[in-house]
Amino acid sequence: MLIRAVITIIVTIGIDAFISWKLTLVLVVTVSPISILLRLLGSYVQEVSTAQQKRKAELNQITEEALTNLRTVKAFSTEAFEHEKFLATNHLVFTEGKRYAWAMGGLVGGIQLCFGGCMGVIVIYASWLYEDGEISIGDITAFLLYMIQLMMNFMITTGALGNFYKLLGASEKIIKMMQYEPEINSKGGSKPAQPKEQGELELKDINFHYPTKPDVQVCKSVSIKVKSNQVVALVGKSGCGKSSIIALIERFYNPQSGQ
Repeated sequence: MLIRAVITIIVTIGIDAFISWKLTLVLVVTVSPISILLRLLGSYVQEVSTAQQKRKAELNQITEEALTNLRTVKAFSTEAFEHEKFLATNHLVFTEGKRYAWAMGGLVGGIQLCFGGCMGVIVIYASWLYEDGEISIGDITAFLLYMIQLMMNFMITTGALGNFYKLLGASEKIIKMMQYEPEINSKGGSKPAQPKEQGELELKDINFHYPTKPDVQVCKSVSIKVKSNQVVALVGKSGCGKSSIIALIERFYNPQSGQ
């Protein structure tokens, strides 16, 4: 539909130029502000769409956490807290939705206003050309009909561009995730060290906390040495850092200090 609308716009402008190049020149000059409007409001629509998708993601996360941990929510009697958190985030989604609706309304309404003003200028200038005998009533009528066709296809293009800007906003986070380069090269490129028959695994004075919980010290001055062919068991209560030590050995995380 978008390709057909663009082709129709080009053909329509060509027919209008064949009818009266002077009116077509006025048409192009008066319609040119629409491109500026599309540029400004298009960027705003993309920004609002990005914010809206972010709020929707937060709402989905809150809902998923509450439903997945329903037993925990019930056990600690936090139903009211989860309900208020959901309502607050849902209101933010609604607010961003209103911003998007206003942006699209301003985009479409602004284009319609520009076309209305353009048509008024065309009619006035066409009346002058008619008085000078440069154009007939039939040519004016045909020109205006093709101009209406031009406006209708331009509105189709505007709607498609609005959806395109919305798509850009929605896919921005996905693109960033796809372009993210981890600090640890897990794809290879360099040859791994050849395994040795004898080797040791040693952690020296490891201090570690998770990036999202800097106040919770998981490992404090931990040192472990495992010799070749030795079996070591990490024993302790839940949350003491057993799984975290394994994650550090596997290089899923880097310690804040130590080796």
